Amino acid sequence: MGAYAIQIITAFLLLLIVVIFLRATASSVKYEKRISRFALISRTDDEMSLFDSFFGRLWNFIHSFSNLLRKNIIFRNIGKGYEKHIPYEKSNYKHGTDFLAIKFLLGITLVFCELLSSVIRLSIPNVTIVVIAFLFGFFVADIIWYTKYNLRNKRVNNDLLRVVITMNNALKSGSSIIQAIEIINKEFNGPIKEEFSKILLDIKYGLSIENAFERFANRVKSKDVRYIASAIGVGDKTGGNVINVFSGIQKYISNKRKIENEYNSITAGSFFMYRFLTVIPIIFIISIFILSPDYFRPLFTNFIGILSLTLLVSLYFLYIAMTNTILRGNRYE
Repeated sequence: MGAYAIQIITAFLLLLIVVIFLRATASSVKYEKRISRFALISRTDDEMSLFDSFFGRLWNFIHSFSNLLRKNIIFRNIGKGYEKHIPYEKSNYKHGTDFLAIKFLLGITLVFCELLSSVIRLSIPNVTIVVIAFLFGFFVADIIWYTKYNLRNKRVNNDLLRVVITMNNALKSGSSIIQAIEIINKEFNGPIKEEFSKILLDIKYGLSIENAFERFANRVKSKDVRYIASAIGVGDKTGGNVINVFSGIQKYISNKRKIENEYNSITAGSFFMYRFLTVIPIIFIISIFILSPDYFRPLFTNFIGILSLTLLVSLYFLYIAMTNTILRGNRYE
């Protein structure tokens, strides 16, 4: 079992190295095109490199597979959950089922590597290992995408105070809310620019400013944005002064950020110990399992072992739940 685990990990690392190499090569091609106009013999824009051609065919294959998945209503509904990972500028030709297609192809690739490994070793493939390889390839992409999604939302929340200050200054100078949104769309870069481009598009399609900000809050899962949407809605319904509304929003978010920074500085050491103690048992178990697969066999072969394993796993998750509740439950809202 340990040998199979090592083979799966090795195959995944090789696949990761190939992906990193291809991305690095694609970046070098972009740099080459950027500086080619300064060379004596420049390349024309319609020429395609080997790796550009490879990636183009790969994406064509993924889109073809995605179109097959889109015909099924179940896969189509699941794919809607991945649309939040699509950048605004790529929303016209990318679909949520493209992510499902990538997940299936990664799982099939790892299964193929395991089958190829069995053929080389002249042994019968283990069904359990094949299933584990497919599930690992199928779900590992979710970890990457959701990590990028959380980092993106974090960048949006970090820029939110600057956005509110800019909009407040624009309103004080006589601009309307829509003009203030257009200023944000022009002066800012990164994820916040993409989100305000979507807000402008929603308003052009006839949604109210409150609903546009509500959709923004649902996309980034931000309570601050939801507070902004509620404040705009209340001010619009009661006929309040928009400048005073945004001044109050600016003061609220500014005070909240100060308290959050103080809280994070106080609990930084506790969070580090919590994460460290959470990861150490998993690393310890994986290391022993790879070195000696039979070491944990007594935990699965008799009643006392199963009872002990159940108790240990329950205590582990209870520790995670209680510590997470204590550290995050008192966070300033």
